[in-house]
Amino acid sequence: MKKIIKLYLTLACVFLLAIGCNKNDINKLSIISAIGIDKSETGFEVTFQIVNDYVLGQQRKIDIAPVSVRTIKGATVFETMAKTSNYITDKFFLYHFRILAFGEDIAREGIQPFLNAFLNYRQTQHNYNIIVIDGGKAKDALKIQSSLDLIPGIALDEKIRNSKELYSLGSTINLDQVLSDIAIKGSHFVLTSVKVEGDAEKGTEGESSKSVDPDAYFVVSNLAVFKEDKLLGYLTEKESLGYQYIMNNIKNSVVPVVLDDESVLTIAVQKSKAKVKAFIDNDKPRIKITCRVRCSVYEDMSGMTKFTSEYMNEVIKKTEYEITKMMSDSVKRTQTEFNSDIFHFSEAIHRRYPKFWKQIIDQYDEIYPEMDVQIEVKMELDRVR
Repeated sequence: MKKIIKLYLTLACVFLLAIGCNKNDINKLSIISAIGIDKSETGFEVTFQIVNDYVLGQQRKIDIAPVSVRTIKGATVFETMAKTSNYITDKFFLYHFRILAFGEDIAREGIQPFLNAFLNYRQTQHNYNIIVIDGGKAKDALKIQSSLDLIPGIALDEKIRNSKELYSLGSTINLDQVLSDIAIKGSHFVLTSVKVEGDAEKGTEGESSKSVDPDAYFVVSNLAVFKEDKLLGYLTEKESLGYQYIMNNIKNSVVPVVLDDESVLTIAVQKSKAKVKAFIDNDKPRIKITCRVRCSVYEDMSGMTKFTSEYMNEVIKKTEYEITKMMSDSVKRTQTEFNSDIFHFSEAIHRRYPKFWKQIIDQYDEIYPEMDVQIEVKMELDRVR
C-alpha cells in the first residue's frame, strides 16, 4: 500500500510541476529515476533509468519491465541529456530522480566535472543521493531489477535511508554537501558505496525479481573515501561506523560486545553525541573527540542476563572500548593510508585558531598524517533487558 501511495504522490507532483502545460504535455514526460556515470573507451557515458508509463498509472499494466535503461556516450553531460531524444519517445524529466551513481573507475579519476551539469540544470533538485558502485560500473548496477520496489532507483534510495536510520552505515549525501566539501581547502568527504551481490547479468532479467531469492540485488556497503574529488578507497564496516560516531551521524546502531566469560551481547545504541575540539601544543595541532552514548543491553547470547553492578560496569567498559576502537581505527586509516581529512578536523582548527590555520594551511597534507587525535567515549547504560 505504501508503494502505491508513493507512486501516486510522484504522479501528483508531476501534475503540479506541469501546471500551465496542456494535457498532451503532461502525458509526454519520461521520468528519470536514477542516473549513472561511467568511464568508457572514448571518455565517459551516462546511463538513464527511465520509469515506464504503466508504473505511474498512465497506461494499463502490461508485461514489460517497470523501467528502461539507456546508456549514451557524449563529450559533456548536457550532450548526453540532449541525446536522450534519440532513444526515448517522450521528453525526459529529471525533477524526481533519486540516485546519481558513479562507477568506481570514473570516481577514481574525479567526479567534480560531472557535478556542475546537475548544479546548473534548472530541472533538478539537489536532494538526490550521490553514491559509488563498489567494484563495478553504474550502468550495470542500474539494470538490476528489484523485488522490493517496482522502480529500482527508488528501492536503492530506500535501502540507503533504511540503513542510515537503523544501523547508521549508509549516508544520504547530496550535491550541495559534496560541492561544499570540495570547495573547502583541507577538507574531504565520503560517499555511500553500494555493491551488487550475485549474478549481475541474471539480475537484469524480469524473472529474477519475481524470485524469493533473486539472482542479484543491491547491498549498502562501506563508506567511500575521497580526497578533493577523487575516490581513494573504502573504509571497512567498523571504520565506517567509527566515522559516523565522530560526525554525529548515529541515529540507531548496534555494537557486539564479548564479556570476560565469553558471553556475546548486543548493545543497542540509542543516542550518540560527539564533540570535536582543536588545541595547539608546541605549534602543532591536536584534536580531542569526546563522545557520549546512551545504550541498552538488548541481547545476551548466554541466556543469563544479569542485573548486578559488576555486570553493568563490565558492559559499559567493553562497549566504550569497542566504540573507541571503531573511531580510532577510522581516524588512523585516513591518516596512514588515505591522508584524507574526511572528519573536517581542519575546520575545527580554523574556527578556534584562524591565524594559526593560515600559517599551516599549505602544509596540512604533511601535518594530518602525524596529527595527535585523542578519543574519549563515555557510555550511559539506559536499560538491561
